[in-house]
Amino acid sequence: MSRSLLADRLTVLRTAFLKELCENRAELTNLLLQTGQAAPTGDAGKRLLALTHSLAGRAGIFGFPNLSDTAAGVHDLLETNGRDLRDAALTLISALTLVLDPPPRA
Repeated sequence: MSRSLLADRLTVLRTAFLKELCENRAELTNLLLQTGQAAPTGDAGKRLLALTHSLAGRAGIFGFPNLSDTAAGVHDLLETNGRDLRDAALTLISALTLVLDPPPRA
């Protein structure tokens, strides 16, 4: 496979990933609204674990190390009974927003 073809395919995958990030941000926000101040349990907790795990891996692959690290941190919090989850999840939403809506460059 030529480098050009590989680069084109990677661009398509990265574009799909960025589109999916919009959906992930909305889903994460809805899950947080559903759980309130409590650590998420049941289906919401399982979905948050899956979502953060997936984001941690895929964000790193597509060149967003900060988003990957933040998602991994939230995932770790979920696995340890969700302490401080709300603040960490809000940080994750902010990291998603920076990827999707970066500030203008000077």
